[in-house]
Amino acid sequence: VVRRNRSKIAFPGNERHAAAATRQVFRLATLSSRVRRIYLYHWQPPTSALPTWDSALLDRRGEPRAAYRVLKAHIRRQTGLG
Repeated sequence: VVRRNRSKIAFPGNERHAAAATRQVFRLATLSSRVRRIYLYHWQPPTSALPTWDSALLDRRGEPRAAYRVLKAHIRRQTGLG
């Protein structure tokens, strides 16, 4: 997650943190039976030079980022394909 919008909340802007945040989304979802869906936006990174947010699952070449691998592992566990 990369934020360039003058927010006073600081997040590490790297793939490792994005993967950890994605993993946490899945953990939090298991805490409530009311959660039926999780929407992950930004499959590809923004095209602007200095985006205000980047949580893409793929890099600019279309290669999977760490968060994509978290998603893939979660899907495999949930579907029994792992």
